[in-house]
Amino acid sequence: GVYQMIVAIRVGARLVLGPGAEKHADLADGERVLRILMERMPAGEAAQLAARITGLPRNALYRSALKDSK
Repeated sequence: GVYQMIVAIRVGARLVLGPGAEKHADLADGERVLRILMERMPAGEAAQLAARITGLPRNALYRSALKDSK
């Protein structure tokens, strides 16, 4: 059979549902994901994976990771 996954994330005070919803994540959400990932992997890998999860630009997340590591 065919399975569909419903993606739901909170953006500000609203809930966004449906495919591609992760593209609406704001930088604060991306930084939260980034900090969690950095507990288990180097900053570059964490930024790359956080970008895939949130849809945010990898470079912006990586700069944030470098700032947090200082």
